[in-house]
Amino acid sequence: MDPAISFCRTPDGGQLAYTTLGDGPVLIVTPASLDTIESRFKVCDEHFWTGLASHFTVVSYDRRGTGLSDRDRSDFTPAFETHDILALADALGANQFDLMSGFQLTPAAIGLAIDQPQRLQRLVLYAAFARGESLAPEETRLSLTQMARGSIGLAFRLLADLTVPHEPRETLDALVQIGRHSLHAETMARFLESMYDADITDLLPRVTTPTLVLHRQGDLCVNWQHGREVSAAIPGTRFSALRGDVHWPWMGDVDQVLDALFDFLAPGIPVPAREQTSPTTTAPKASHQLRTILFTDVEASTQLTDHFGDEQARDILRRHEQLTRRALAAHGGTEIKTMGDGFMAAFSSVSEALDAAISMQRSISAAFDGSDT
Repeated sequence: MDPAISFCRTPDGGQLAYTTLGDGPVLIVTPASLDTIESRFKVCDEHFWTGLASHFTVVSYDRRGTGLSDRDRSDFTPAFETHDILALADALGANQFDLMSGFQLTPAAIGLAIDQPQRLQRLVLYAAFARGESLAPEETRLSLTQMARGSIGLAFRLLADLTVPHEPRETLDALVQIGRHSLHAETMARFLESMYDADITDLLPRVTTPTLVLHRQGDLCVNWQHGREVSAAIPGTRFSALRGDVHWPWMGDVDQVLDALFDFLAPGIPVPAREQTSPTTTAPKASHQLRTILFTDVEASTQLTDHFGDEQARDILRRHEQLTRRALAAHGGTEIKTMGDGFMAAFSSVSEALDAAISMQRSISAAFDGSDT
């Protein structure tokens, strides 16, 4: 899909890029995290969007700092996101609207429901969480934010493996290519830090807006138990645990997502039948097994010889190789090749690769702690 792009101004002079589909009650679909209009509509099952547009005016946008919206951003608080959602609704002339949000924008959606209950008719939370620090161990959170700052392409590759774990390589490559050009590395890191710092536990019981919480049971980004906890904390909320492990609602088995959305947002209105002439833009499933690839590299390795001399530099690299191979063996990694001062290894899952990288960092730091290296 290639929807037309429009722009609106926020009260503080910022610019938001957005697109609309269909005609009917306004349903704003926020970004889930670092996704943009381009990734949402180019790598998707079109039936998700056309199905919603059969009954709603579906509005989707790029959050500031990403895509075609203003790239410069210094405020990463949930309140800033909430203000932009309201600015978009104002530009559309929507005094009342439905909202589908979740993942990184869960805190913003909850803040809007509490502060503007007269404007928000119904709220759908997808892949929601209450406490950011509970999403992953501290070492993993730090590693991902550091990776975002140091290699945004590698960070998006990791996220692609987590969000669409069984999609073909063409789909993963497309998501990485779109993602790495959609925002700056520092912006990506700040988004992640803001998510991990968020804690809306005390706010959830204050929500009075009718709410539906959707979560795929195999989601690797946000365990479905987080969604269940959010649902349990909001009075009168519906919870639906969906099949599948694809993180994005517009990919994977979208029919069950649409069934749940229509049942909640438009009860009695049937979901339109899928158009056979409008297949998904996601490439066909590949038959080969996807693997997670880990690259390691010794920083400033070319300066080792100048600083320590040939013999000591070789000893350092040999010790590095021993520690790296030990971590690979302990976490199910397969060494593909050595590249002088680095390794290329394959893992059957992202979590194994990340655990191995953390193990390497710890063991190498311990081995050389207090030395001049």
